[in-house]
Amino acid sequence: MESTIEARPNVRNNYRSELGETFNYFLKNEVKNQPNRILSVGCMFGYEAGALLNVFPTAEYIGIDIDENYIRAAKAINNDLSKAEFHFGDARKKETFGENPWDIIVIRHPQILGTIIKESNLAKDWQVIFKNSMSSLKPGGSMFISTSSKQERDRVIKYINSSEDKMIITVNSENEFSKSIGTFQDDFVIISQKLINK
Repeated sequence: MESTIEARPNVRNNYRSELGETFNYFLKNEVKNQPNRILSVGCMFGYEAGALLNVFPTAEYIGIDIDENYIRAAKAINNDLSKAEFHFGDARKKETFGENPWDIIVIRHPQILGTIIKESNLAKDWQVIFKNSMSSLKPGGSMFISTSSKQERDRVIKYINSSEDKMIITVNSENEFSKSIGTFQDDFVIISQKLINK
């Protein structure tokens, strides 16, 4: 795997460029205060790390994934980023999120429905992951979610609207910056903010 990563630095740079446009356009306008802590749930190769740190240069980025192979790959791909860390973590477990709340939580391509559009263990797992994510946000914090299908987007919105945490969807949009440069595309963007109790 490492030789493939080293042979394809342009893939990392292409993703950073595309995601940088997406984050800068959608997320920077929604986040009013400079975030200190950003968590990426199911980070896979961590391509978003560099893009997020370009938009929010003083933030700390942590990516978690349940697949240790992805964590190893993410560390190798992003070895130029001193403010990015990658760790094994099961987001179905609340303790994975730690005790300190997050300013931004990113979930790209949650694959809620898998290949069959119906309620499944996969969908139930993601419902737990979304619940844990929303409860781990700071008041006023933001969740950035992107999907590659309308069905997945609809399921994300269902999870957000049924949350015990008071969330408000501020962006629900097709992503004009999505390009055919890789396997996964951020075709739809949802940003949800945790309301501050008054």
